[in-house]
Amino acid sequence: MNFYGLSHKHYCGVDLHSRTLYLCIVGQDGVVLLHRGLPCDPDRFLLAIAPFRQDLVVAVECVYSWYWLADRDLMRRRLLFVRQRGSLLAHIQITHHQYNVDPPGKRITYRSNREGLGEGFEDSSVRHSIAADLALADHYEVTIGELELAVLRQARIHDPNALALLTSVPGIGKVLALTILYEIHDISRFPSVRDFASYSRLVKCERSSAGKSLGSGGNKIGNAHLKWAFSEAAVLFIAKSEQGRTVLKRLERKYGKPKALSVLAHKLGRAVYYMLARKQAFDPQRFATS
Repeated sequence: MNFYGLSHKHYCGVDLHSRTLYLCIVGQDGVVLLHRGLPCDPDRFLLAIAPFRQDLVVAVECVYSWYWLADRDLMRRRLLFVRQRGSLLAHIQITHHQYNVDPPGKRITYRSNREGLGEGFEDSSVRHSIAADLALADHYEVTIGELELAVLRQARIHDPNALALLTSVPGIGKVLALTILYEIHDISRFPSVRDFASYSRLVKCERSSAGKSLGSGGNKIGNAHLKWAFSEAAVLFIAKSEQGRTVLKRLERKYGKPKALSVLAHKLGRAVYYMLARKQAFDPQRFATS
């Protein structure tokens, strides 16, 4: 094991929070030279350590801007509401099977297909239950639409170019583009595409010790929202792109059907990284031949 053997005149410690950071700088003799709280702003941070910069090695990590952080949390909240709406609609389907009533022939995810839903039940309590589920689902749809519109307006101000690049990928629409945009924040905070793929849960973590590989693990390490977004994008990419279906068939021959879709999501993640880093739109031909 190699230990860091260099010494410095000053040492810096940072306790980072969403809106504030606490900075502490000590000398070689252990005397505290600076100990204060600051807003979570890189410019204020660099100004505070300016008197010590000549003898202090500092690595400044990417800090989420507060307005980006708020919109990211709003997109995560929207996803929670979508899942709750889905559970309400699923309960309606389950109720039909529970009482041996023919389920609706059309998809009830569309509001136009819900007319007269629940009238086939004789028990009034069951009809009230169905009506309650429909009322809540309708309310969720209105709220979800308002949240999407609010975040989309902010994204067109924060980074319209990145938003346009993301939507150039077949299968990545408004919602997936907003999710990926605000979960990434700034693509430059990932030194390489491997770091980005690891952060997005698109590859398995390696367990190693003393240069020996001990298998893989840590499937929960990384950003679950990016993992979901790229998994959804892979499914939609196949449905909307001929190149996507061609790539999937090639991956199925090499990896098998269960793993091919995950590999395709990984390839999409790599493509998005290079698109944002190089500021280039999606090239389907290049993607199909890579």
